[in-house]
Amino acid sequence: MEGENDDGWLTVPEFQDYWKKAKERTSSSYSGRHFGHYKAASKDDFLSALHTGNINLATHRGRPLDRWRKGVTVLLEKEPGNCFIDKLRAILLLEGDLNQFLKEVFARRMMRRMRAASMVPVEQIAAKGKVCVDGAMLKRLYYDGVNITHRNSSCNSVDAANCYDAVNHPLCSLSLRATGVGQSSINTYLRSLQSMEYFLRTGYGVSDNPHGGSEDN
Repeated sequence: MEGENDDGWLTVPEFQDYWKKAKERTSSSYSGRHFGHYKAASKDDFLSALHTGNINLATHRGRPLDRWRKGVTVLLEKEPGNCFIDKLRAILLLEGDLNQFLKEVFARRMMRRMRAASMVPVEQIAAKGKVCVDGAMLKRLYYDGVNITHRNSSCNSVDAANCYDAVNHPLCSLSLRATGVGQSSINTYLRSLQSMEYFLRTGYGVSDNPHGGSEDN
């Protein structure tokens, strides 16, 4: 994908389009910056440019803002009324502008380039337009091929839920570079994860003391 590297710059129209479509009732992050703040700013060109410039200044240097290094973990009930810890789903609330940057650079631009270059593997079923039976069919065809060719093989079903921050960072960086993502964008993303402080939100409020790591460990 030579010549198609993404420098990570966000534009004012992208900022305005994203926040005009965002749901205002979405829960806020640790800093308390409400989605309504960004939605209101998106209606004004000057304020939109101010926010966009703030994002670009941080991401172009590959250094996340201090408030981007704080996230709020919320546990949701998979089954209403069932509060057992293994039946709860953990979600992480990031800062609204960091979330926008990650979605634009990685979820939209990167995936668009990968599809154009036919880099998305056929076995990737977690994609728009596909259903679970597609995965089951591919798995069955794989097993049939192994039986017919008499090859040794194994299949490992792994649930990687809540492991996004445990990804191998060097390999992650190389993979993202291969898809055309700029180095500064990758640095912003990985440094945010490495130094993230996780606060827990419960019915009693947000915890005072976070847990997490740093860029050194």
